[in-house]
Amino acid sequence: MHDLSLHILDIVENSINAKATRVEILIEEDLVKDRLRITIIDNGVGMDSKLIPKITDPFATTRTCRKVGLGLSLLKTRAKQCHGDVTISSCLGKGTTVEAFFQYGNVDRPPLGDIASTVLCIISANPSLDVIYKHRVGDMVYQLDTRKIKKLAGECYFKNKDVLALISKDIKRGLCALKKERKKVFKKVFGYVPKVDLV
Repeated sequence: MHDLSLHILDIVENSINAKATRVEILIEEDLVKDRLRITIIDNGVGMDSKLIPKITDPFATTRTCRKVGLGLSLLKTRAKQCHGDVTISSCLGKGTTVEAFFQYGNVDRPPLGDIASTVLCIISANPSLDVIYKHRVGDMVYQLDTRKIKKLAGECYFKNKDVLALISKDIKRGLCALKKERKKVFKKVFGYVPKVDLV
């Protein structure tokens, strides 16, 4: 998994397997503190406290289809390489929170990747799942909440290609606004605008 968006997809898949009905994906880009934080919160069945310390071990998994679980182990290794870490908190019957921290400007930090397609994939493949996606750059925040979409478009919104197209367009519009904000913050902090996008 080269892109962080694929790690997000993997963690959300774990949440779905844990019977989550709601998943929150929070991405915070803090250029001033040189930090990128990704937080995924679910309301699934949670984990026993004895399993939490072992969960980033590639040979510790709750899946029955395979005996290894590399996702969180790889993410933790990548975070550590970028002066960051992965923390996991969970409570049986209440859900799990996974937080990954990275030094934002670290040359080894994986790119965020195609977050728009990742979020849309999660939404369209899991219509009963409530997805809250929140992305912050500086003081600007983009947020998408499928609970609001369901109220407007109905429970079967995922079958409507026009609705999915509008969701995709909205995410891309939000990410475009965040890109402009990223450049603005970078110029304010460092005095110039980078030629390539930092995420």
